[in-house]
Amino acid sequence: AKGFSEIDTPLLHPFQGDSTSKPMFVNSSAYDDLQFTLASSPELYLKKMLVSGFNKVFTVNKVFRDEQIDNTHLMEFTSVEYYMAYVDYRYMMDFTEKLLKTLAFEITGKKRLPFKGDDIDFDKPWARMSIHRTLKKHFGKDIFVLSYEELLALARTIDVMYEKLTSPGNIIIDIFEKLYLHTLIQPTFIYDFPKDASVMCYDITMAKDSRENDLLLERFELYIGGMELAN
Repeated sequence: AKGFSEIDTPLLHPFQGDSTSKPMFVNSSAYDDLQFTLASSPELYLKKMLVSGFNKVFTVNKVFRDEQIDNTHLMEFTSVEYYMAYVDYRYMMDFTEKLLKTLAFEITGKKRLPFKGDDIDFDKPWARMSIHRTLKKHFGKDIFVLSYEELLALARTIDVMYEKLTSPGNIIIDIFEKLYLHTLIQPTFIYDFPKDASVMCYDITMAKDSRENDLLLERFELYIGGMELAN
C-alpha cells in the first residue's frame, strides 16, 4: 500500500547486529556446525533495501529473543516493521497514527475500543509527549544537564534506586516511567530520548541526533493502554 515494497527478510542471521536483546542460536549440521542467530529484528535487512534504492519497505516477520516472558514480552512473536527514505521521525509518528487508526476501524468497525477497563479513543488526535520538556516542567529545571550524582539523588526522591552502575540516560528514562508510564492509557507518542539511554532490545545509537538539542535523539515510542506498541 502507498508505494511500499514487502520484503521477505531472512530468519537465519549470520550475526546479531540489529537488537540488543539476547539472541537465540541454531547450529547447522550440514555446514560443520555453522552457527546462526534466529532473527531478533529485520531492521538491518530493511535498511539495506533503503540504501539500495527501495524508498518504502516493510515486512511482517517472526522475531526470536532469549528473554524473560511477561505481559508485554514473549520469546517468539510477530512484528511489523516499515521504513521510509527522506522522512523524519515526526513524519513517521503521523504515518503510524494514520495507519493504526485505519487498521483499528477496518478490523473492528469502531473508533473507540475497550481495553482492561479503559475506553481507548483512536479517533481524536493522539497526544505527543516530550520526555525532555515534561520532566523539565515537572522538576522546574533541566535534569538532562544534571551531574550523575545529582540524577541519582533526584531518582531517590521518587523511590528509584540502583544496585548497579547505570547511565545518566537510563536514570532519566526510569524517572520518566516512574512518574508517567501509568498515565499513558490513551494513544500517546513519547519522544526526545536522552542520548545515552539503552532501550530494551534496541540499539539506540542507530537513532539520529536531534537537530534542536544535542542532548537528545530523534526517536519515539507509542504507548496505548499503558504498553509500548511501536517505536
